[in-house]
Amino acid sequence: MSVKDKIFQYIVHHYEKKEITAYDVAAHFSMSRNTASSHLNQLVKEGKINKDNTRPTHFFLRTVNENDDQKADTFSSFIGYQLSIRNEIKKCKAAVNYPNGLPVLIKGNSGVGKSYLASLIYRYAVDHSVIDDHAPFIVLNCADYANNVELLSSVLFGYQKGAFTGAQETTLGLIDEADGGYLFLDEVHNLSAENQEKLFILIDQHKFRRLGDKKNWQHVNVRLIMATTEDIESTLLSTFRRRIPLEINLPDYDKRSYMERFNIAAFFYNEQAKIVQHDIYVDKKYFATVMSTRYDGNIGELKNRIKVQIAENLSTASDNKIVLTKTGAYNRLASFEVASMYRFIWNNESKRQNFIGYPDKHATAAMQIDQIFDFKSLINRLPRLIEDIENELSSALASHHGLNIADLIPELTDMLRKMSKVGKHYGLTFNDKEINEIGLLIYIYGINPLFMSRTFTVLEKDLMIYFRSFTISTTMLKACSGQNCPSMRSCLAATLTAYVQLHSHFSSNVLAIIVMHGENNATSLAYTANEMIGDYIYQGFDMPINVGVKEIIQRVNEYVRSIDTSHGLLLLVDMGSLEEMYEKIIQNVNGDLLIVNNVSTAMVLNYGLKLHQGVPLMELIESEMADFVPHKQYYAGLSQKKNVLISCISGEGIAVKMKDIVSKYINAHDVEIITMDYRHLIELINRNKPLIFKNTIAILTTSNLDNRILPIINIEEIVNGMSSLNSLSPFLVKNVKDCTNEIIKLFTLEGASERLNFLNPVKVINEVDRVIKGYEKFYNIEFKNFLRINLFLHLSAMIERLLKGEGIDEPLTPFIRNHKEVFQDFVDFSNLNFKEILSTYNLVIPKAEYATIYQIIAQVVANKS
Repeated sequence: MSVKDKIFQYIVHHYEKKEITAYDVAAHFSMSRNTASSHLNQLVKEGKINKDNTRPTHFFLRTVNENDDQKADTFSSFIGYQLSIRNEIKKCKAAVNYPNGLPVLIKGNSGVGKSYLASLIYRYAVDHSVIDDHAPFIVLNCADYANNVELLSSVLFGYQKGAFTGAQETTLGLIDEADGGYLFLDEVHNLSAENQEKLFILIDQHKFRRLGDKKNWQHVNVRLIMATTEDIESTLLSTFRRRIPLEINLPDYDKRSYMERFNIAAFFYNEQAKIVQHDIYVDKKYFATVMSTRYDGNIGELKNRIKVQIAENLSTASDNKIVLTKTGAYNRLASFEVASMYRFIWNNESKRQNFIGYPDKHATAAMQIDQIFDFKSLINRLPRLIEDIENELSSALASHHGLNIADLIPELTDMLRKMSKVGKHYGLTFNDKEINEIGLLIYIYGINPLFMSRTFTVLEKDLMIYFRSFTISTTMLKACSGQNCPSMRSCLAATLTAYVQLHSHFSSNVLAIIVMHGENNATSLAYTANEMIGDYIYQGFDMPINVGVKEIIQRVNEYVRSIDTSHGLLLLVDMGSLEEMYEKIIQNVNGDLLIVNNVSTAMVLNYGLKLHQGVPLMELIESEMADFVPHKQYYAGLSQKKNVLISCISGEGIAVKMKDIVSKYINAHDVEIITMDYRHLIELINRNKPLIFKNTIAILTTSNLDNRILPIINIEEIVNGMSSLNSLSPFLVKNVKDCTNEIIKLFTLEGASERLNFLNPVKVINEVDRVIKGYEKFYNIEFKNFLRINLFLHLSAMIERLLKGEGIDEPLTPFIRNHKEVFQDFVDFSNLNFKEILSTYNLVIPKAEYATIYQIIAQVVANKS
């Protein structure tokens, strides 16, 4: 057990109901106070204990009681922090946690909560001990000084004595005041270009000069938050914008989800109930109008309108009740009308406000939640929790005929329909009662702060056991994520996973996967089979048409590593190398592995029914499936006959010319001659699979290759007399020397010229020579004779191909895409370098042709370096 964990256990056993300080921990564990403080603050970050802002700091166990207002997350009070604003909150946290912090720019219209979010960023930094507990938070509204640049500069940076008339003494600015904490610049678009430039150095080097001081730098450690309602492209300097790595975008109120608008309006009525100490009753239809109205001032205007509304009706309230309807307020409320009202209750005794959808801390549902510590306890307590929630809501709504959650929130109807459909895809059918209970969970997580603050999730160890239930629940949530469903809330996903686990029965322990190419082929077949069988047997993986075996293996392995495969894995695929897949996947499967090719609907149903009946995988392996599996023979290698492979770095065109020569000396019935793109050859060699080259006699290439699988014949060494074709002698029908001489001649200007069909050799030699020299000069390199001849062969052949309309025009390789800017520079120069040839022959050279030339030259440049 780590020291930190020992400290936590000590607090649990000896300080359950009282506070502890770093001095207490240091004394008990015989360590320095700083070390003790470090461990305690780490426990705070992990959410295990809390601390206050006293001196010395007191630490205490996290408990749920009437006086504990500590939130699970500093940002939890910002409605939507785990929904529509979730990604923006992530950016805020990233800005705080980055060493020395990152500048943040909050964008949004007036009233969306920019200033409030800025204060939460500061609070988060304090809560997580990133800055000191008493670090400053300084606010400056730049709009107040929009018409006085000098005054703004003096307020922001301070000024030196004598800097201007009336500057009687040196005065500190807001940046000095914010040292060690945060400076919030609201309406930052009002900063002049000069003041923006002054902030450059502050952001980059944490230093600045006061107004009137041109010698002395002031050093500070200030974190910046900025906010604006304007388009920053037109109001802020580009050099200033580049120094702000994180931009936070807050949406208008009417762009928020239904649930978020509901929560925002409810929050303000709750707040007013607490302030005026009156119960507030709001007619449901009127409340819907309030939350659905578009406000130019957004959330700020909504808050003010509700405040004015309560103030106007406060004097006429009776029995400490304010009742609001579409037709106005009235002070009498009959008991039968309560069902049509939302109630915001101020409880004078407990000094707490209580909304209809927010059960009291002492309610039975709350007591159930307090007993949920992990996923297993969630499963055990979920039935009672649902019952308690339903009873409390029914009572609050005066519902005597049962609670239909879809009537309470009509938007849930479509969500629940989609969820029910997803359940069927996995062989799971929910009845009306179960659908209503799922809707109840979604509703309560959306409006109840007690639920919203929970952080229990499906842990990795639970995923191995409950992966089927987790897959169903997360797919259900994804299906309705576009319908204002809080699908990103991890604790809701955990709760639905527990619910699915309680209401499903999975007959088969064997995992079965269908992998097919096409947009929805695999998932559609898997869903159809699951529905027909009535069990979650199959998981489908749809693969793009152009994806090969390697990607399929990677996708399957990523999935099976996260689940329990101790009972085996059945993999049905539409195509691919069975041998290669088996070798790569079996390493990640704890049980047996069966892979079957050429999947069909009949095969899927046959296997699925047997798995549903509990048939073990070994029995499936031994069963006869001749009716479903087409017979095929497995082949390995580039060719089923002996072959010679020819590949040249300068392009497949030269390899074809080589093939023409070698073909005259080898018996085509005994040996096949294969030409291959050089990049493809390198890829095959790097796989280090001997089976690929099992019938290959030798590889003829123009480059040095390191390959121990089979002999490499380097053409350059043959031309220079350093190597021979003797390894091919057993397969040649003519003299080896004659074949060698023809190859040597090919790699001379004379031999290359003879292979031009209609171009003037003398003219082309001079034109291409100028192009080659142009590249040498531009890149400050020198081509060796052999490569120079290679280039001549390639470029002259390219010109002829282009004249015949046979140019290469294919997608650029990953290598080229990864060097996009450098390659574009090469293309730009090449167009100039080929200018005379392009003009003479009226040609346009495609980028794909330039890509081949670039790879040759890039290799020479790399070797030079």
